[in-house]
Amino acid sequence: MSRSTISTSLILFTGLLVAACESPVASSEAEPLDPVGQVLRATLPAATSSEVLTFFSSREAFDDVAPDLVEEDFGGAIPGPDEAAVCLGPFDSQTDNDCFSPGAIMEGISIGVAGGGEMAVLGPGFIKGVESTVVGPDHLGLDTEIQFTGGVRSVGVSILAPMGGPAEVSVEVYASDGSLLGTAVTQAAQFEGVFWGVVSQEPIGRLLFATEETAGETAGELFEFVVFDGTDDPEPEATDVEVLVKPTGDPSPINVASRGSVPVAVLSSEGFDATTIDPGTVRFGPGEAAPRQDRGHVEDVNGDGLDDMVFHFLTQEADFSCDDTEATLTGETVEGKAFSGIAEVRILCRGRR
Repeated sequence: MSRSTISTSLILFTGLLVAACESPVASSEAEPLDPVGQVLRATLPAATSSEVLTFFSSREAFDDVAPDLVEEDFGGAIPGPDEAAVCLGPFDSQTDNDCFSPGAIMEGISIGVAGGGEMAVLGPGFIKGVESTVVGPDHLGLDTEIQFTGGVRSVGVSILAPMGGPAEVSVEVYASDGSLLGTAVTQAAQFEGVFWGVVSQEPIGRLLFATEETAGETAGELFEFVVFDGTDDPEPEATDVEVLVKPTGDPSPINVASRGSVPVAVLSSEGFDATTIDPGTVRFGPGEAAPRQDRGHVEDVNGDGLDDMVFHFLTQEADFSCDDTEATLTGETVEGKAFSGIAEVRILCRGRR
């Protein structure tokens, strides 16, 4: 979807457009610059389908199929009403510049110029008649890409055309692995966002938008909001590990009245290196006790030549009941991979107060 680009700054163009709209020579009876409104929407089918993708031009029809989505409306932008800024994109949750602060954009989405470049952020009212924050490439003729993480399958956007409307917008939909899933064509108006949405049977990784030339003029695209379904990828299952309570020394049962500690070993195996455990994430027993001093020590507990990890937990913090027969230990490695293990326990309740 490559196009020749022009150096027209979006902010400069819209500034001139606003000035023209507010010019005293403009007739109050003149036709609006964007008469598309409901006429445009009437020309677009509510939904069309391909083998993998279903495209929508009706927000109502889209919401019926993909309800309860999260929305990024760029309302956390730094430029306020009637203000604008240009910053190097893409914009995501980590962006820290004159356009967005860290966390202003939600996790799982980024928006920027395809191939890199500056993005414009136009606050409410900067474009006359547009009362929301809009985002798009600062130079007309550049493609916009919106990328997602986490297995997104439903996406909807509101598109405007800064060069007037209606303008034709081509959309390419890419899977998470980079393969092209399909293409679509929609419209963009100038003073009112036109909705476009897609529901996919495969996870969507990227959308690429390009407004086509109209009457020999290169257009551009602005985005009012993006709705998407977050992630539908299941949480990775925790790795099962072997856990031994009181692995060395006295194998006597756990006395719940004890003010001491319980040693617990997590054993290494061919598929799991216990020495990579992050001690700060380890929890044990019904009380989810943390290791004493948030640390453990390396020891080959079972003599198999593999280093294991031994942690000590305060008995009172483990919070066992007299009828408990098992104890669960959970945690993560330093790489964030979850693990869990279950050990048999025998609880001694004599002397409990």
